[in-house]
Amino acid sequence: MQRRKLPNVRKLPNLIRKISHHKYDAGADLDDDEDLQGCRNLPDGTHIVSGSGDKLIKVWDAVTGQQVGEALRGHEHSVHSVAFSPLDGTRIVSGSSDKTIRMWDAATGQQVGEALRGHEETVHSVIFSPNGTRIVSGSGDTTIRVWDVATGQQVGKALRGHEHSVHSVVFSPDGRHIVSGSYDKTIRVWDAVTGQQVGKTLRGHEDWVYTVAFSLNGTRLISRSRDNTIRVWDAVGEALTNDNKIRVWDVATGQVSAHFACRSRTTIIHSLDPPFTAPPRFHSVPMQSGHTCASKNCYSI
Repeated sequence: MQRRKLPNVRKLPNLIRKISHHKYDAGADLDDDEDLQGCRNLPDGTHIVSGSGDKLIKVWDAVTGQQVGEALRGHEHSVHSVAFSPLDGTRIVSGSSDKTIRMWDAATGQQVGEALRGHEETVHSVIFSPNGTRIVSGSGDTTIRVWDVATGQQVGKALRGHEHSVHSVVFSPDGRHIVSGSYDKTIRVWDAVTGQQVGKTLRGHEDWVYTVAFSLNGTRLISRSRDNTIRVWDAVGEALTNDNKIRVWDVATGQVSAHFACRSRTTIIHSLDPPFTAPPRFHSVPMQSGHTCASKNCYSI
């Protein structure tokens, strides 16, 4: 079997690079919102994986911007979320409007095992656990499901509580908890082992919650919403700020290193140059083919 050539390249700089459009098989360009649905970088920063409305998954060289190998084909509808396995990047997971989750060999581009089935609506978000043994998925059917990577089987019962589509899911850095953001405007924290909700439902956003993420040390939650706000929550779920500012936190000390006004809902922070004493500089590096890495699910940490 032909294996993909994964070149030994320098690590991806701390910025988001721009990739041009995927195309449908018919060859028509897609609008940004209909085109790129999600993208993630390889743990070592050398490659990016992207999923699109054209049903395809593509891997990119993060330095040259060139597509690596052929597109991954198998989904029957738009691919909404993709992620590399966290420890070695040898696997890719994808979630689609065809209601399935699929795993792929990152080197060969071949699907690994059968599609994971159980959701009854679009799979909006998928991510590996920090140790790479589990996948968590969030869906338009309002449920969150956990899957065993080795067997492809669902682990336990679906996590239920949201009243609308689950648009974003993420594991805590220690793998003990799952956080979900939903179109019901709420954020919920779950025990990754028991599937039970932990603590109260986090409320404060006035519209759909698009994205949730943990800080690297696991003490903060960050959420982004259609209400044009980004909110930071502490470990017990209290909103820390809602003042239209973006803050940069020092991971070691937990102190704010910089803050600046968020002037537009479309502003994307591409990189921050130390010592963070001035507003950040913005970077956008064109890539040579593909689609645009500038969507609601595209970010780099």
